[in-house]
Parts: sequence; C-alpha cells; structure tokens
Amino acid sequence: MVGGMLHVVGNLSVVADSNDWYDKTVLVAVDMEGKLWKTISVPRGQYYGTVGWSQGCLHYAAISPAPLAVGDDNDEGSLNMAEEVAIWRLENYDTQQWALKQSFRVDKVLDLAKLGYKLVGFHPDRDTFFLVSSGLYGGVAPSLVSWDMRRRQIGDFIDLEEGSGGPYLPYVPLFSSEPLADADGH
Repeated sequence: MVGGMLHVVGNLSVVADSNDWYDKTVLVAVDMEGKLWKTISVPRGQYYGTVGWSQGCLHYAAISPAPLAVGDDNDEGSLNMAEEVAIWRLENYDTQQWALKQSFRVDKVLDLAKLGYKLVGFHPDRDTFFLVSSGLYGGVAPSLVSWDMRRRQIGDFIDLEEGSGGPYLPYVPLFSSEPLADADGH
C-alpha cells in the first residue's frame, strides 16, 4: 500500500500498427474503494518484475537481458543465460520518473542463473532485496537469499521447505499499542 493505493505488476495489451498486439509491463494502482485506478509505466524488464515499498519509496525490480561484452564468459553456451537484475526507485509519482538504483549480473554474483531464481521483494526499512533460488549450494529445497544493495553482495540466506514454490509474500509485523478494530469499526 502506497498512498492508500494497492500496486501490482501487470501486462497491458496494446494494439500496434497493422493490428498487431504487444504486451507492455506496467504497475496498476487502485485505491481501497476501487474507484480510482492508475497505470504507471515501468522502466524496463521483460518478465518476473516485482514491486515493493522500501525506505519511503516505491521500488520495482525486473530481470532483463544483461549487456555482454566480448570475452565476458569463456563458456559460450552460458551467454544466453546471462541476466541482469535492475532495481528502480520511483522518484516522482506524478510524472512517473524512475531512477535506476542499481543493477547486477546474476551470473557474476552467484551461480543462480543455472539454478533458477525468482525476484521476491524489498525489505521495508533497509537497502535489501530478496530472491528465491532453487538448489542453492547443492541443496534440493529453495533458499531465500538477501541482496545487500549498499555492499553489493549476497547477505543471509535460509533454506525453505522442499516443494515450497511460492507465491512469496512479504510479512511486516504490526507493533501497535492500540487494539485493532473489529468488523463494526470498534
């Protein structure tokens, strides 16, 4: 929830010239009454995008083909698997101006590209991003891995239950001295 609106990643089908269709990845925002809807363009990313609120800003992360240089990798067969995770921060909600916070090649950070991974979300208070990898360090079960954006390195990881394929949803505890209202608002 950002500014009283729920944000989700979706695809907007657009008619191009000659009646061809193409999908455009967007954020869809809707208020709690379902009366106000807004579509926000995202910077880039072809699939597996995720949105989250962190440190007072809306963030978006997506996987994109990594820019490869000649001699980047000795194994030509792995070049087509090289991917880049790009993390963006929405600088201006009204003008939909995004700023690239950082990007990293997944295959250079950890051998996740061969294992498979999913982008999960953002820590609400820290420069930390989460992803889930399958078969990390020779294991069978998926692992939740943290990426420290300030240090640009893998942080903690924890093995999840075998067969837990998601969805992975953020949990933010509510610490309040006030009791929650019941269905009648009391």
